[in-house]
Amino acid sequence: MFERVGQLAEQAATNLSRRDFLARLSQAAAGAAGALGGLLLTLADAQAARKPKACGASSAAACQGLNVGDPCIDAGIDGRCVEARPKACGCVQSFPK
Repeated sequence: MFERVGQLAEQAATNLSRRDFLARLSQAAAGAAGALGGLLLTLADAQAARKPKACGASSAAACQGLNVGDPCIDAGIDGRCVEARPKACGCVQSFPK
């Protein structure tokens, strides 16, 4: 069994030139780099989507220091912070679904 595997490996080594070997190796490396790049882009997009948007100082008082989508109470009414303009949120009444 081991002799047969050794013979097959030897045949493959003698039938494959250095140029062919390096071409196959570079193709495999390029494929692996592309797959890794795609994975990293996917992970970066997922992380960016999860990061909450912060409501800035020009937001309504009920939303200052909170993030978009956080619950808020304005004039005794429950609501959620909604982005009205970049980094400026307002507390909008939540309606039951």
